[in-house]
Amino acid sequence: LIKLGLLAAASAAGTILITNQNLTAGEPMTAATWASYAQAGTLFSYFAAGCLIGEIYLRYGNLKGNALSLFVVTLAMIVFAAVPVETATGMLTGVSGIVLMASTITIVAACAFLPEPAGLVLWVGKWLGKLSYAIYLLHPIVYVGIAQPNIEAGFGRIAFTILLTLVLAIAVHHQIERRFASPPARREQQRSVA
Repeated sequence: LIKLGLLAAASAAGTILITNQNLTAGEPMTAATWASYAQAGTLFSYFAAGCLIGEIYLRYGNLKGNALSLFVVTLAMIVFAAVPVETATGMLTGVSGIVLMASTITIVAACAFLPEPAGLVLWVGKWLGKLSYAIYLLHPIVYVGIAQPNIEAGFGRIAFTILLTLVLAIAVHHQIERRFASPPARREQQRSVA
């Protein structure tokens, strides 16, 4: 756990250095700025953080459902919401970028220890889980596409980005992912029924 923690910390530090070297806080988020941010080192740091969270969960799974996890999620979300950011690249650079990165990782880690959901929350969670990879792949493309026509930054742009990303993720999930997720024999059976 210590070695993995050191690897995650070192890769996060590398990401911060790379990001601050490649981006300026005031510049608009374009395809070029996104490409300079989404380097292999940056992606590796998130992968290493995810591995660390998974290892912590495996070793301390008995803490699942602990009330402290909800407190930590809430606190990290308050910190996340309180950080002033003027531009999209400002979220990734400087002290703001460091605090937002740490808050995001803390939120994800603490959510792993929340009590298991039930009912509608469980259904929404499963639904978002099915769409998660498409959401991950599509959200930067949608955001940059929306930012290009200079739609005013703010809640409207974020809401529109989320809505359009979900719509596209649903289409990708139904038209591509589900078709290739089933075994070939089952696909043939589905074609003969249709």
